[in-house]
Amino acid sequence: MKINIVKNLLFIDIALGLIVLYLIFFNYSHLILLISDNYLPVWSDEYFYFINADSYIQNNTLQAALTYSGKGSVIFSSDAHGFAYSLLHGIVAYFFDWTNLSFIYLNFALIVVAILLISFLKPLTISQKIWISCLILLYPFFQLYGFTYMQESIHVFIAIVLSILLYKLYEKEENSLYVWLFIGVIFIGSFFRSLWFFWLIGLIPLADSKREYKKYGIIFFLGVLLSFLFTKMFTESIPNYFSSLLVLLENGDVWGFLVSLVTHFFENIKFYFSIKNFNSVYDTIKYINIGVVFYFVFDAIKNKNRLSKAISLIGAVNFLLLFFLYDAFGGREIRTMSPLFYFSIIFIVTGVKNYLRYPIIASVFVLFVLNLDTTKEWILERNRINLNSSQNLHRKAAFDQIAKELKESSTILLNYTPRDYSLDLFGLPLKTSNGAPIRYIVPYYQVEIGDYDYHIIRPNRAGIN
Repeated sequence: MKINIVKNLLFIDIALGLIVLYLIFFNYSHLILLISDNYLPVWSDEYFYFINADSYIQNNTLQAALTYSGKGSVIFSSDAHGFAYSLLHGIVAYFFDWTNLSFIYLNFALIVVAILLISFLKPLTISQKIWISCLILLYPFFQLYGFTYMQESIHVFIAIVLSILLYKLYEKEENSLYVWLFIGVIFIGSFFRSLWFFWLIGLIPLADSKREYKKYGIIFFLGVLLSFLFTKMFTESIPNYFSSLLVLLENGDVWGFLVSLVTHFFENIKFYFSIKNFNSVYDTIKYINIGVVFYFVFDAIKNKNRLSKAISLIGAVNFLLLFFLYDAFGGREIRTMSPLFYFSIIFIVTGVKNYLRYPIIASVFVLFVLNLDTTKEWILERNRINLNSSQNLHRKAAFDQIAKELKESSTILLNYTPRDYSLDLFGLPLKTSNGAPIRYIVPYYQVEIGDYDYHIIRPNRAGIN
């Protein structure tokens, strides 16, 4: 009798999960059908991701077409995002057609692959796999950014892969293979975002002896050094809070450095926990991201759970970096911290009691529904870009003349700052009539501009000095 009750409850649990999955797919299908053939980037960061990938595909060089200074990074001369995004899209374009929707296809392909990887994780039950898939698709972060040309889906994918490896390490099969795989995924991920190196701290609770503590501590320390090295060598320098700290240190102003660091920390704390935006989804995501870390900290202290210790360390180091060195406002805290939630999903579903799982799913489902209008708005914004308008065709014809006149590889300064939601950058030719790459300086930041051969001035636009 008891066995039958358990089977019936399991059947109901699976059935509920499948119903939720159906509702998720129904809504995603509706959103996908809203995408038009005119779909294109509308934000400055999206322009850089998209056009630099296009340049790599056309010119077969990792030297970015768009940079802020004209110089780019030390290695590869890439933009502030690094070379890895363009390389990834170039690899995809080698096997598939390259279109304006390739970014969006890749966003969803990565999530599908992540869910498939979880489906092969043998220790998990069918019910757990279904609910994990539900949380991945319901959490509003991917629902939003999956329909943009931002590259957040790559980091969601990396976070899920790391969670699978950490699950193997701490729960079932602790061996050197998974340690090396964990390190390898972090190493590859750090070409996209160097902060991934700090996730190596999650290996430290594996240690059973002083020798192992020393080994994993050294691995983490080397990762931290590599993080700064990767940032220095593979990304174009831009003015931000961290760079301002380095200036204080270079000038020997240690006291000013400490005062600035502490002041910035408390300002970020205030920004992070404020609800001035009165955006229910935005503010809830912030609290969920940090709440997950507090949950595993509590479990690590209460139950001495090594896995919870690992998750807590990863969460703590990421939030400390955010509060001390970066900006906890303007969407940056959402973009940098949300991968922590995706990383934690496996452990939430497998760790909480069944009766607690349903309120969690229900809460995230409510966020998903509340966020649908924003997602639709973002989709429609990207549908409105019309490259075939008479105004844009006239602009493109003028820009095409640049390619015809140039014979050698050249650098061109845009003597104004292009607006978001504009067509300014889409008509720029990326190579000369002889097939040589063309580079552009796009002055979104006040940085030291390198040498350039020509400049473009737009009438009625304020130029740069």
